[in-house]
Amino acid sequence: IRDRVENTSGRSPGVTALATACAVSPRHLERIFKNTTGMTIGSFVADARIRQAKALLARPDKMIKAIAYECGFQTPAAFAAAFRKVTGRSPRQYRLDVLSIWA
Repeated sequence: IRDRVENTSGRSPGVTALATACAVSPRHLERIFKNTTGMTIGSFVADARIRQAKALLARPDKMIKAIAYECGFQTPAAFAAAFRKVTGRSPRQYRLDVLSIWA
């Protein structure tokens, strides 16, 4: 599951696709995943998307809009809202902070 979620560019695979890959029902996968990791698949996917975005934002050659789509967000605004909710900063602020550390 980790490989499928973290190594997918664009839209993340849904629970049904992950369950099919694991040869179990979606409900069973959700239950096992929650019992094993302590988090839902949805939370795991959201965290993976933000981790991926943080890594990409550290690269000044990538446009923030392109990063949003590459991380599976429908719009740059949805990306910015999700990123701000998790980090407390906009993607642009995060990028400036990260790049100033390396300067």
